[in-house]
Amino acid sequence: MSYDLYFWPSGAAEDPRQLADRLADESADGLVPDARVLAFRAEALRRWPDLADMIAPWHDDLGWRQPWGHPGLADRFVGMAVPL
Repeated sequence: MSYDLYFWPSGAAEDPRQLADRLADESADGLVPDARVLAFRAEALRRWPDLADMIAPWHDDLGWRQPWGHPGLADRFVGMAVPL
């Protein structure tokens, strides 16, 4: 069992719940690339390296780890499946 968390730039969604549901399917329509998303992701991985096994979408910052998720979305949102 896990808890799914999604992060995107502030103000990018009128209905956050609906956007989170779409991001669960990796549908990031309406989210534009944002360097702040990659910065957030990099800082999260720097502070908590164990998140690398729980973070999506896949990006080259994960190195050898098994890719999961579409790589072209890493600058639009960060998803984490955190075990309970």
